Amino acid sequence: MEDGSLSRFHVFRVGISSLTANVLSDMSLSTKMVDKTKNFFALGLMYWMYNRPLDQSIKFIEEKFGVKDPEVAQANLRVLKAGFNYGETTEVFTTRYDVKRQSYLLGNTGVSWGIPPRPSDWPRQPAKQGWNYSSEATPSHRQAISCTNFPA
Repeated sequence: MEDGSLSRFHVFRVGISSLTANVLSDMSLSTKMVDKTKNFFALGLMYWMYNRPLDQSIKFIEEKFGVKDPEVAQANLRVLKAGFNYGETTEVFTTRYDVKRQSYLLGNTGVSWGIPPRPSDWPRQPAKQGWNYSSEATPSHRQAISCTNFPA
């Protein structure tokens, strides 16, 4: 951040570590555990910035940690919501983005995924075929982009 390589970007410094520690200060968690939760603060902030609901991550946290370690689940939920609320209440950010839900289709086969496939899942195809990304939003958004340079 100091060498000027990010000068063409608008960079926001957010004290995620100290904000996370503040949110969890009344819980008896180790410093190591508090540090592990700060990714959820960043995720909550991204949910706010891209105007997305927290539901999916809340469900994930409850399923993954809820029964095994309720204290960790509670910490992760608090920090996720704190990141979202930080975006909502701070006046640092002037822009929010609206990202529509996408579907991902493989060629003309009609195979569909809810999330984009990993490069390791890409089939080996001739270069003229590829993943077609199309929006389910409105007809004006139904544009397709073909990604044709698959790894060998």
